[in-house]
Amino acid sequence: MWFFFSFMGAIASFSVAQVFQFRMADDRLHVQAHDLLSLAVKIATQSRETLSAINRLTTSPCSEKDVQELRYILYLTPYIQDVGRSTEGKITCTAVWGQLTTPIQLPEAEWKNERRTALWRNIHGAPDNRLIYDIGLVAGKAVAFTRRNLFQHFETANKNFQAIIFSPYGDHVLASMGTGTPAMIPLLNQPNGILTYVGRHAYECEKNFDMCALVQSKVSKNITSTSPLTALSITLLGALAGAGAGHGLSRQILSKRTLEKQLERALERNLIGVVYQPIVRLSDRTIVGVEVLARWTSEDRVSVSPEIFVPIIEKMGQTRKLTRLVIDKSLAELEETINRDSYFYASLNVTVEDITCPEFRKMIIEKSRLHNIEPNRIALEITERQTTDMATLQDAVKDLRKFGFKVFIDDFGTGYSGISYLANTPVDAVKVDKMFTKSIGTHSIQSRMLDNICKMISDVNGSIIFEGVETEEQASLLQNLYPTENAQGWFFWKAH
Repeated sequence: MWFFFSFMGAIASFSVAQVFQFRMADDRLHVQAHDLLSLAVKIATQSRETLSAINRLTTSPCSEKDVQELRYILYLTPYIQDVGRSTEGKITCTAVWGQLTTPIQLPEAEWKNERRTALWRNIHGAPDNRLIYDIGLVAGKAVAFTRRNLFQHFETANKNFQAIIFSPYGDHVLASMGTGTPAMIPLLNQPNGILTYVGRHAYECEKNFDMCALVQSKVSKNITSTSPLTALSITLLGALAGAGAGHGLSRQILSKRTLEKQLERALERNLIGVVYQPIVRLSDRTIVGVEVLARWTSEDRVSVSPEIFVPIIEKMGQTRKLTRLVIDKSLAELEETINRDSYFYASLNVTVEDITCPEFRKMIIEKSRLHNIEPNRIALEITERQTTDMATLQDAVKDLRKFGFKVFIDDFGTGYSGISYLANTPVDAVKVDKMFTKSIGTHSIQSRMLDNICKMISDVNGSIIFEGVETEEQASLLQNLYPTENAQGWFFWKAH
């Protein structure tokens, strides 16, 4: 009997360890699929907005003024290599090459989606045949070509996998990483088996963009091959503990290891932390406020990036709970500092859905009163990449500012809604994206655009906060050029 229970315990503990390894591997694959899809959606969003912006131009196609407008649109698009015009299946002009003497005939499209956008992969889009773009897109009379190797960093960081981005029905592969990736499509109908040691996979889809990401591991997840000493130790422990302990361990491990379950517990127990990134006045580099940032350490004591856990919380439908938690913690911790310094303020990241929600507006008013903080010492940051009905947003912002709250536009310059925000929504400050800050002192397109962006912000009586200042050179140049404005970044202070 003792031998039987010891044997069963050894089998149970070994099985639990193997299942645990599978689960952790699958969790990592799901995170990789999510990150890959997020990058693809960013590229798709920018491509869609770029094509729409070109189609909205009123200039005569391929005229000198039209090419100038195309170049301006291209300047705002870090994921796009070139944009242009197409007529009857031929490229007639581009921002890079200007008007083409001989229009370039496009081959038959590889794929068309429901929005009548045609797509090509590895396409020649310019007179020089040496230039090949990853993806070419045509919608209406607009054409755009994405940059080469947009997924190279992701592929380098995740060497032991292969992946594809594909249409929801698996009828077309939009991008691939690794070898033999088109053959991965049949995996969609095959769940990871309990004995699948090589080739475990995960995928995630985005309905709004008709695309999915599928990743597959190329390395063995057999615990005896990856860590034989660990496998032996766990087996011996299970033999001593018996079948009952092994079974209990199995249930305990499997119930705690998914990020979603851990985040549920973290939100319930108020275990999401906050850190503060100081905002400084450029003229004398005095701290005038802080941006509040959410941080989370998993139950495995691993610091998880907000770029990973915030989208998971959004998917769980718990964004407002996270926002409330961050507001509660930060205002409680900053109450004394804010009330001590007459100019100091706290800047909170919120969504457009928060801003336009009457319950949120009521909550933030109540919290400011609870902590005895004047509303004008609280700034609410919304990113221009979040969209909603402009009239609704405008009314909500006016309502908040009527109570004294400040409203900022975050990451300005990364999307097409920014000009519309400035033109239609009264805001107190605009945070210029770090992409432009990093260009200070260079001869890049972004550097040449920065003056125009700052002038545009000043024209609507908005203050400027430069994000991502990382060097003394950047800080000094900004101080000389814009001494009355503010900035933040690792050069001044890291978030802590």
